[in-house]
Amino acid sequence: MRNYNLTDLPTMDKDKGIDKNKEVDILKEIYNETNSNYRNLADIRFKLLGFVPAISVLAWTELYKNILVDTVINTISGMVITMLGLSITYGIRIYDNRNNELYNDLVSRARKIEDELGIHTGNFRGRLEANKKDVFGKTINHGRALNIIYLSVFIGWGLLMLWYLGNLIKLFPLS
Repeated sequence: MRNYNLTDLPTMDKDKGIDKNKEVDILKEIYNETNSNYRNLADIRFKLLGFVPAISVLAWTELYKNILVDTVINTISGMVITMLGLSITYGIRIYDNRNNELYNDLVSRARKIEDELGIHTGNFRGRLEANKKDVFGKTINHGRALNIIYLSVFIGWGLLMLWYLGNLIKLFPLS
């Protein structure tokens, strides 16, 4: 199934009396810029998807190996660094969510421009919709993949935090 949904908002203000040839040239320029912005946002997403999990795994390994849990101050230091890692990951996730909104808006605008240029099925208008299912019967799409990746990273930071907390509790005997 393909998506042909269009926004009702026109790209050009028809009341301005712009010559049809000039309008087509302007639409092409806007379309090129929309494509460029779309590629930039996709590039940022792929970089984040590569860096966030990889850097997190490296950070977890270093924290686990190098911050000893032999004293309260060391253990609290590990917890603070872990909280910072969790906060940074959360901030990056928020940033990525906003980029996703902009990404979807660019797709919508590009569909409208393709329509206004008379393109029936282009890169954006008539774009193939997600229809494959995963082993759980859920539709495979970008959003679900992002959620799984970020959830995994959050779980990793959370487990490290629990490890430090457990070690901190061991430093305070009950007797």
